[in-house]
Parts: sequence; structure tokens; C-alpha cells
Amino acid sequence: MRTVSRGRHQRSHADLYWAVGALAVFLTYLFLLVAATAPMIRALWFASAHNPLLYAGLLALIVGLPGLLFTVPRVPAPRTVWVSGRSSRRQLSRRRTSHIPTDALGLASFLLAQAPLPPPWSPRGVSATIANITGSPEAVELSRQFGTVSLVVFAVGIGAAVLAQVYRHAPAFRVIALMLAVGTPVLAWAWVTHAVLA
Repeated sequence: MRTVSRGRHQRSHADLYWAVGALAVFLTYLFLLVAATAPMIRALWFASAHNPLLYAGLLALIVGLPGLLFTVPRVPAPRTVWVSGRSSRRQLSRRRTSHIPTDALGLASFLLAQAPLPPPWSPRGVSATIANITGSPEAVELSRQFGTVSLVVFAVGIGAAVLAQVYRHAPAFRVIALMLAVGTPVLAWAWVTHAVLA
């Protein structure tokens, strides 16, 4: 009985340490994102060769990345495992894939995507930074549009991940989920660029 209680006590301490460590990493990441706005805008503007169309494409890429990280790991067809006896149940539990790492990366990439975008609730500060760095009114307007569209793309990515997870045994639904996760950023790019650059 004592060994069982000790094991549970050690497990609870380990979980507490993991929780505190994860919270510290998350707060540090948020602090770094506050200072990442200007460097990210410079990097995106340089990578796009000062072309607003390519700049919008890079914005669409980083906006659509969270949904892909949520959806793509859930899309592959599940492996068929025959369960017979205790050993097989243990093997089955080991073979169950965990989506925690990719989900954490998806959340981190969503927060990262908001750094170079003017958020819908407070667009002035980031818009001024974009204008000062790029000197392009088109880039400012594209970023402003993507600041709003990014939330829609993110929501569709979560919906696609839920669809792939719930209907993981139906190939058609997995294909639909993948098409949603990949196609939504592309459609957002087409709509935004047509509205701003046309």
C-alpha cells in the first residue's frame, strides 16, 4: 500500500512540475511574440521581394499552418489492430497516437501568425509598423484583411481536425477534412488579393 501511495505521490509531483514548466514556457513565448512583430514583418517583406502578392501568399501560409498542424496528423487511415488478451490491449494503448505535440505546435503557430497581423480589435499599432517597414499601402491593407480572415481560417482548421478525428474510419470525410485545411488559406489568399489588388 505504501509503495502505491508513493508512486501516486511522485506522479502528482511530476505532473505539477510539467504544468509549471509548460506555463513558464508559454508565458516566455508570449513575451517573445510581443517583440517579434517588427522582425517578422521585415522577414516576410524581404522574403516576398517587396511584392504585395507574394507577401499575401506568405501571410496565407502562416495563417493556414495552425489548421494543417491540427488536421494533417489526424487524416491518415487508422491501423487495424486485433485485440485479444491483456498483452494485446497493452500494445493497442501504446499504438494510440498522441496529437498533443502537433496540437501544441498548432497553438504556438496560431499565436505566431498573429504577430505580423493587425488584430481586428486594435489595428492601429501594427498597421503603423507595417507601413513604416514596407512603405506599401497594399501590404498594410493585405495585412489588415488577413488579420480578420485569419480567425476564420483558424476556425475552419479546427473544424477540419474535429471532422478528421470523429470520422477517422471514413476515408471520404478524411479527404474533406484535408481539403478544408489546405484549401481555406488558398481561398483566403485569392479573396484578399482580389479585394485589395484588383
